[in-house]
Amino acid sequence: MIRKVVFILVSFIFSVSFAQEREASYWYFGYFSGLHFNTDPVGVIDGKMNIEEGTSVATDEDGNLLFYTNGVNVWSARTYPHTLMSNGTDLLGGSNSTQSALIIPNPENKNIFYIFTVSDLLRVNKVLTVGNGLNYSIVDMSLNGGAGAVTRKNVHLITYNEDKRDEDDLKCSQKLTAVAHADDTSYWVVTHFLDRFFSFHITNRGVSTRPVVSEIGPTLFSGNYLINAKGQLKLSPDGTYLAMANMANGFDSEGEGTGNLYLFNFDDTTGEVTNSQKLLPNDFVYPYGVAFSDDSKKLYVTMRSFRDGTIDRGKSSLFQFDLTSSNIPASGYSLYKNDKQNAGALQLAIDNKVYGAANNKSKLLVVNKPRELRGNSDFSEEGANLLGRPSKRGLPSFIQSYFHVEIKKENTCAGRETAIAINYLPEPVTIDWDFGDGTLLLNSTNKNPKHIYTSAGNYRVTATVDHNGSISTYTSTVTIYPLPNLNTVRLTQCDDDGDGFSEFNLKEASAQIALDTSLRYSYHLTQADADTNANPINGAVAFSNRTASRIYVRALNENGCYQTTTIDLVVVNTAIPSNFNIDFYSCDDLSDGDDANGITNFDFSDATIQIRALFPSTPGLVVKYYENRRDALAELNELNPQSYKNTSPFTKRIWVRVETTAGNSCFGLGEHLTLYVNPTPVFEVNNPEILCKNQPTSIALQVQNTTDNYSYSWTDFNGNILPATSKRIFVNEEGTYTVTVAKTDGTGCTKTANFVVEASDIAIINDVAIVDNSSNNTITINVKGIGIYEYALDDQGFVSGNQDDGHQFKGVSLGEHTIYIKDINGCGMVSREVSLIGFPRFFTPNGDSVNDTWQLTGVRLQPGSEIRIYDRFGTFITALDPTGSGWDGTFNGKLLPSSDYWFFAHLDDGRIYKGHFALKR
Repeated sequence: MIRKVVFILVSFIFSVSFAQEREASYWYFGYFSGLHFNTDPVGVIDGKMNIEEGTSVATDEDGNLLFYTNGVNVWSARTYPHTLMSNGTDLLGGSNSTQSALIIPNPENKNIFYIFTVSDLLRVNKVLTVGNGLNYSIVDMSLNGGAGAVTRKNVHLITYNEDKRDEDDLKCSQKLTAVAHADDTSYWVVTHFLDRFFSFHITNRGVSTRPVVSEIGPTLFSGNYLINAKGQLKLSPDGTYLAMANMANGFDSEGEGTGNLYLFNFDDTTGEVTNSQKLLPNDFVYPYGVAFSDDSKKLYVTMRSFRDGTIDRGKSSLFQFDLTSSNIPASGYSLYKNDKQNAGALQLAIDNKVYGAANNKSKLLVVNKPRELRGNSDFSEEGANLLGRPSKRGLPSFIQSYFHVEIKKENTCAGRETAIAINYLPEPVTIDWDFGDGTLLLNSTNKNPKHIYTSAGNYRVTATVDHNGSISTYTSTVTIYPLPNLNTVRLTQCDDDGDGFSEFNLKEASAQIALDTSLRYSYHLTQADADTNANPINGAVAFSNRTASRIYVRALNENGCYQTTTIDLVVVNTAIPSNFNIDFYSCDDLSDGDDANGITNFDFSDATIQIRALFPSTPGLVVKYYENRRDALAELNELNPQSYKNTSPFTKRIWVRVETTAGNSCFGLGEHLTLYVNPTPVFEVNNPEILCKNQPTSIALQVQNTTDNYSYSWTDFNGNILPATSKRIFVNEEGTYTVTVAKTDGTGCTKTANFVVEASDIAIINDVAIVDNSSNNTITINVKGIGIYEYALDDQGFVSGNQDDGHQFKGVSLGEHTIYIKDINGCGMVSREVSLIGFPRFFTPNGDSVNDTWQLTGVRLQPGSEIRIYDRFGTFITALDPTGSGWDGTFNGKLLPSSDYWFFAHLDDGRIYKGHFALKR
């Protein structure tokens, strides 16, 4: 887990205890093999895995074993013997995957872990190779009585182009590594595929599914990826380097795929991978295992068949590279070569040694002093004893930050005890401490010393560690910060009720305590509580001196350093007479949208002069105003006397506080100001008023429903003052007239209202268009005028028209009709008679008074029209009078026979009609 610091505050002493990170203290791998790192590694034989390559193990920060996995199954160590965890099978790792699994804890929830897996690559046929790619599963150790359970399994993460078949088949390499983020509260998990690195961020919220992608060489050949995908990927413990061993990359002339070794820079803030450096030539190079020294300055790699000109799978080498060298590739040095040993995995341990898997041997290879150059690094084939259980090719994968040895410090404040610690494991024989201020602590066994720096500044702390003759030196710069510079303070409050007690806003003392506005304050009843930050006072803005008259203040600066001081609380009698009061009046208005609710704006700034006159000989006084006692005592929510809107209707009492500018001492306190809201006149007006332009009379504008005696003044639409002073005036022009109504009770409150006079007029008919020769006869009226008009046909009822051009009646019957047009504002109505012309298809002049004559329908309104009747041979029969009853079927007094007859009509409006009809006897 990420290295954490635990603070313990006891009385006046600040002591710090640093967690001893032992998260990687258990290893399980190989043929039921295992190790426990306490002081020296001890073999354990309770493991349940028989695995060729990668594994991962979870322990807590105290080194207690939790569970382990081969990327396929998960075993819980909270049971004995170890058993498969609930739902802990069928993960998508693989027994032949280089780094099959990697366990990452949730940074905040100690029960939640994420198991990342990368799978074997499977040969489906002679051409197609497929894999399951990168996935993660979630373990919750709070379940099953602490034995844990896998709660979510095989969540897939994308590290490939889904649109490319070869990438979609292969998905990912067999490489996984992790390191702490630069924020020290989260992690990076890094993997690789083809020419891209993928950095996944793990926070307390879980796994981010959108990785940081770094596209950088080399490009791994996608053919023969069963071999090309192998080789370890490892981040340095300090998070600055990334090493990648590629066991193969393509094919050589003899069918072998020689590999390569690359070193990169890693940014533990952004997750980016940069600066590709090739460390070995492609000359029969088959790298597999990589590991860094604990100081991240040496890189170790295992490989086989290096520069001997032959292909021999049985030869293995261990090389060291000096990362401080100006030519890192040239610094490569062979520490070991074995003609019968395959290249295996490497892993740094919490004892700061680098261990290597020795295939089918019951002892691991070891570099005892991995910080040292070349032969001084003390390589041995007789490393950790596995008690007869041989390793194979793989070793467990861990977060590499677990192995970063560093000096930490807490409570870096001058004059106070600073805790310093080094997370070195195992236990050193001695540590020599140089605190950088001339103080030494020699031959100590204390990894957590405490030291007091008397002055602020930067100090270089050095720890020289002796572990069985292996000397390591670690340094760190400690910045010591000054304590806050504080003043003692005296707060004076007025006694508003004469009982000797009052309430104080303790926060008001901040400006007097210190000039540093970034300080954070807490308030306490005792010095001990202030020193330990215990029992802070709740309600510091309304603290009564009944509880205590001296308050102890703890001030904390932004560097975490604190100092204490005191506030003395003093209550004095108010110097403002209890019967002193100033009244202010204001008229209700529409500033809040309502002029009858008793809320309005006040300017009572003149009261300040009268109040200060009560203290003629006291300089430096200020007068402040508040809505209530609590705010006045606490000096919160001060009012602006030049612009205040009362919060209670019609009457509001205001609290006055008089104090000195220096020291904030109270001289006067109480409700000494009263605000009154006078109501405005109450009346009503009617709008709009209509002026008919076609009528010679003027109209009256009158204020209505008044509730008192008021005075009146009027202005017209041009702003001219009218001579009228009564509530009613007469006008004969349209526009907006304004009346101002004033109260006559001396308050001077007024209210204005507008009368809107709108003009209207009777309609003028421009045109009437008739269509009477269709199945849908229409009458269209076109009018002009300033009014708003409604239209009626005969007695069918009025309807609204189109204000622009009139109205159209549809489906009108033939014959005579009357159109009515009225102004809706009452300015009058006009009408017009119209006719739709038609004719009967037959008539029966038999004396029964039904259809006894024939005449054009609707022609009566056009008396000058010419109408003539002909027989079917074209002989003229008669001419009809448009206003008469029509033709009776006779010619020269004789009855004409039944037959078809023809007519010709030329109407007054110019229209011509022709047609025929039948005479029936």
